[in-house]
Amino acid sequence: MKLESIVFKMTDSVETAFQTFEAGEGDSAPIPSGKYQDAMAAYPKNTVDNPLMGVYYFDFGADDPQVGGEENLKLRQAIALAIDRQELNDKVYEGTRDDATGIVPPGIPGYQKDLCEFCKYDVEAAKEHFAKWEEAGGKLDKPIRIDFNEGGSHGDVATIIQANLKDNLGIETELGGVAEDYFKVVAEPGGCQLCRAGWYADYPTYGNFMVDLFSEASIGGNNFGRFQNDEFETAIAEAQAETDDAKRAELYNAAEEILLNEDVATVPLNFYTGGQVYR
Repeated sequence: MKLESIVFKMTDSVETAFQTFEAGEGDSAPIPSGKYQDAMAAYPKNTVDNPLMGVYYFDFGADDPQVGGEENLKLRQAIALAIDRQELNDKVYEGTRDDATGIVPPGIPGYQKDLCEFCKYDVEAAKEHFAKWEEAGGKLDKPIRIDFNEGGSHGDVATIIQANLKDNLGIETELGGVAEDYFKVVAEPGGCQLCRAGWYADYPTYGNFMVDLFSEASIGGNNFGRFQNDEFETAIAEAQAETDDAKRAELYNAAEEILLNEDVATVPLNFYTGGQVYR
């Protein structure tokens, strides 16, 4: 017995793909936002409980005058602490994902749990950091733009972030959905202010996250926020050259701490799990 052919049906709409699957016109489909529990009940063959080596996050634009630079560090800290990751998980993914505790997910050699100081929901601490930023002269002259690629659940995530920042810090934002060529748009200079990103490991190494996503060499590519830090560069270079597994892990951990705790250049939100149903 053999297959005569395989037909791939393509659409930019997760909802359309799922409806096509439900109509019996396809053998697999992604699950739309708000449909996870129903899909799991209706279709026991699914990947929802499968953890993946991937992370969903938002970058700050290092070259953006509103959120980038040392002068806006307290603002970035406040924003990171004001986002309710559990609300995102419950409303968008119906509790099927794990809140991110860093950029590098469990399963990657060298992974360190709870490495990130600002990957938690703490409104009081967020308000304190925001107040210190304002006391030092910080002021927003216009709304912060939340950039995301349209389709899937990214708009739902951005809307919740928008509400969190307004309710918890009084920060006004605008939604900057991009319909086409999103990853090219945000990679351009000034293209990212607070921009959505995500990554599945090409191979299970720490460097596949630190180097490919945040190195100086990746600016204009996967480093959407155009993050650049000399200490970070030194740490990842030493890690790449280190042959001892334990020492290499320590160097990468140190690099991730610079990224997340010293610069607060990015905001991890959740670790990916599977989101497909199949026959």
